[in-house]
Amino acid sequence: LIPILMLGHFTIIPLLSAYMVSNVGFTNPQLAYIYLFGGFCTIFTSPFIGKMVDKKGAIPVFTVAASLALIPIWILTHLGPTPIHLALIVTTAFFIVGGGRMVPAMAIVTSAVEPKHRGGFLSLNSSLQQLFSGIAAIVAGIIVTRDELGHLVNYDKVAYLTMAASIFCIWLARQTRKHA
Repeated sequence: LIPILMLGHFTIIPLLSAYMVSNVGFTNPQLAYIYLFGGFCTIFTSPFIGKMVDKKGAIPVFTVAASLALIPIWILTHLGPTPIHLALIVTTAFFIVGGGRMVPAMAIVTSAVEPKHRGGFLSLNSSLQQLFSGIAAIVAGIIVTRDELGHLVNYDKVAYLTMAASIFCIWLARQTRKHA
């Protein structure tokens, strides 16, 4: 589950800064605001999502978070020149739902394995997460190119890969419940 989420998420992340400068109109110094606002908001939203997982269950919360993630993923990867405040709303939403998916996903993954095997399983899961993040960055680098004006093209194509991974993860999460 987590490696597939990373596969999707990291087709967007490595090129986010370049896209925001080349296509949306950010300056390099303004890029810090993306991470500042996104990180600041997740300080509050991630614990809230964690409480929702404890109250409603990991799979229903994951399903909602992964479904909601489709919206900012699509908008973000289709942005053209946009006022900074509007672009920051989109990027912040992207960070919130990206982190929001990870909270219930980790709960699903950790509860799917017996405690006596959990450490080894999580080590393997972490290794696969890193591997899939690297594969995603390579895939994104192959798909996304620059046009003659220096704009990134085909960034929207990686969104479809990310969205497909998110939808597939909803299915995987439900399969985990059946086999747990």
